[in-house]
Amino acid sequence: MAAKRKRLRAPSTQSGFTAALEANERQIRVVAEQVTGLRDEMIRRFDEMDRKMDRRFETLEAIILDLGHRVKALEAKIEALEVAVRKNSEDIRKNSEDIQRLREQVAELTGLTRGKAEAKDVAALAERVARLEARVGL
Repeated sequence: MAAKRKRLRAPSTQSGFTAALEANERQIRVVAEQVTGLRDEMIRRFDEMDRKMDRRFETLEAIILDLGHRVKALEAKIEALEVAVRKNSEDIRKNSEDIQRLREQVAELTGLTRGKAEAKDVAALAERVARLEARVGL
């Protein structure tokens, strides 16, 4: 709006003064209407932006609440898994002790039975001895 402004001259008559005053009033009204229109447009845009932001915030709040519930559920599952892992670790420790004890018992029994004949082998030998004694006449 770099238009050149006309230099206003003071009106020389009453009617000229009235005409100039009316022209000024019209210009003021036009400017006032433009300012009012601009203000209304700005208010409309701010209201629209406010509604959009409200929807976004509501969406974000819902997502955050959902994520909070999910985190709590996952924390509960993790806690349950930690308990199960501790129990399994204790069971593994006990089983390892039991296995070691059984190994020791097997080794002990193996040592006791080395060099000893089985009952069926002893019975077979006794029968053989009895036959030999019968032949020899004992």
